[in-house]
Amino acid sequence: MAKKTPDTVPAEKVDHELEGLMSEIESDIREEELSKIWKRYSGAMLVFAVALVLGVLGFQVFRQYENKERAEIALAYDKAAKQLDAGESDAAIKGFTALKGRRFAGGYSVLSRLGEAAALLQKKDEAGAVKIYGEISADTNADPAFRDLATVLRAVHSLDSADPKTLEAALAPVTNSDNSFSYSALEMSALLAAKQGNTKHAYELVQRILGDPAAPSGVRQRATDLAAMYKPADAAPPPAADAPVPVKAPAAAQPAKK
Repeated sequence: MAKKTPDTVPAEKVDHELEGLMSEIESDIREEELSKIWKRYSGAMLVFAVALVLGVLGFQVFRQYENKERAEIALAYDKAAKQLDAGESDAAIKGFTALKGRRFAGGYSVLSRLGEAAALLQKKDEAGAVKIYGEISADTNADPAFRDLATVLRAVHSLDSADPKTLEAALAPVTNSDNSFSYSALEMSALLAAKQGNTKHAYELVQRILGDPAAPSGVRQRATDLAAMYKPADAAPPPAADAPVPVKAPAAAQPAKK
């Protein structure tokens, strides 16, 4: 009797079973590898996770501290400014001075120095104020607007004590028309030029103010007075205003003829 052979297994079933087996093997391998990785690097991962959490927490604490400091600085500056307005010069100087070295002072650092100079002027200490203005104008870390303001104020309060040529040279960049303090810088430069005997140049400087339609009325009036003082003998007279053309009255209406 012939031996019966088993039925042949379909290829599709073999492939399906093989794929399942390989998937289980890959899963076991992945779990084994993850286990090895965890055992090897678990300590470092924990340290990194803790450092990350502490870093975020530390940043939040730092921001809260920074905001608190900035708020305190603003209040301290406001207090010193009110003392200055009230004429309490010594108290204002003490308050402004305390702000200069504080962290996170930002713009208040320069403002406090300007406030201190103003308080010194109240005490008739013009030399002390001029010294501060000079320091601010030379401080490359200060905002350019504060530096320009300090340059003008330095010239104002040292007009009779410093070298006029040096002061005029320092003011030259501030006289540009796009500068916020250009009108004041031009006025001071005209006075300094006249102080050196160069009234022609002084006249030219004030003419720059008068030729600017955007110049404020107060500045324009002072420039007009200075122009009258420094006007050279050979200066061309200002153009005469055109005479107004008389308006002809309309003819009376004539009655219609019948």
